[in-house]
Amino acid sequence: MNFIMYYLLRRFFVKLSFENKMIVLSKGIILVRTVCLPFDSIVGVSVKRTLLLRIFRCKGVEISTLGRKIKFYLKSSEELPFLPKKRGKPLKTSVPQQAFGAFISTRALVGTALFAGLLRRIGSVFGSDYYERAVNALFTVAEKVRDGLLLLHLAVPKITAAVGLLALLGWIFAYLKNFLSLKGHTLSRHGNFVFVSGGFITLYEHALVLNSKGATAEIRGSLLSVIAKRAPVYIRGVMLHPCIPVKRRRKFLRSLCGISVSGDRIVVPPPRAFISHCAMPVLWSAVFAAGIIFSEKRLHSELAEALFTAAFAAGVYTTLVYIVYMRRSGVVFSENITAVSSRRAMRFVTAYCRDSSIKSEKLSKLCGSSLCSYTVLLSDGSSRKARGLYLREIISR
Repeated sequence: MNFIMYYLLRRFFVKLSFENKMIVLSKGIILVRTVCLPFDSIVGVSVKRTLLLRIFRCKGVEISTLGRKIKFYLKSSEELPFLPKKRGKPLKTSVPQQAFGAFISTRALVGTALFAGLLRRIGSVFGSDYYERAVNALFTVAEKVRDGLLLLHLAVPKITAAVGLLALLGWIFAYLKNFLSLKGHTLSRHGNFVFVSGGFITLYEHALVLNSKGATAEIRGSLLSVIAKRAPVYIRGVMLHPCIPVKRRRKFLRSLCGISVSGDRIVVPPPRAFISHCAMPVLWSAVFAAGIIFSEKRLHSELAEALFTAAFAAGVYTTLVYIVYMRRSGVVFSENITAVSSRRAMRFVTAYCRDSSIKSEKLSKLCGSSLCSYTVLLSDGSSRKARGLYLREIISR
């Protein structure tokens, strides 16, 4: 309830002013802490209005620079003087596009953690009995799922079914959360700012500075987005559009993000770079295949055999995904833009970096090979890396 104390005692403890093209924020009475941010150092503004904030007719504001972030609360009617006024009609996304973007951005591991945190919060609010009931219900459903799989002659341990069910429920929970956050998603550009808004229960609005250092546009996708030939577009972790087709990608980046890519010089990994891209999943698959053979001949355990089989299938799937990503990775050197396409865990990301935001470049040659890894270090501290490229092609660009 920090925002209530801030909202009620703002005139006594907090002073906020906009003067001389600066934001001056002071907090405290005896020990006063003052933060001054010039308008031209701002790279992004995020406004959040939860249901409780809307009841009190206020909003939470977070202003970001390359070095720090500040948070404060304003009345709903108060405006930030450095943001331009919106004009014209914004670009609205359809419900299928929002559903696709939510599906691509949802991760099972994150969803499982969120769902487990929700169960824990239910137990802390309503008592441990509700938490135990939820866990018992989860294992009861998992046992029914296991019995159903037995009818299909698929032997799955109860704990495996429970973990799989928990991951599925967590993914569904995270998907619904992402889908609701994209409800009513709109996008518009006004001068050097891009405005993104949306939300259903909690309303979001983001204002991003395009030509600031580190304003890198990213196309983040998965294997499904590669097959569907469409993916979401992000800037500074904010989804600009949930579903941009490959054919419209360059037009969208040019008109909405001010990024023009001509593809003057393209460097892609050769087939011999397979080892540098896929060594780990191939090794995992070989180890788990050996585990299957060992469990059949020595252990005689159905549980161990099932676990090794599932791990082997996951390793083969990961290897195939890595091969698909390798064939689409590389670096495009264009005028004022360097596009780096590479794998990031199980995601495929293409980052369009402005030359003004690139702090340095790094080449790491693989031992005993003519291949190298190309890394760009950006001014915001992040980096983008492409693997398995010919060293001579990078140098001769």
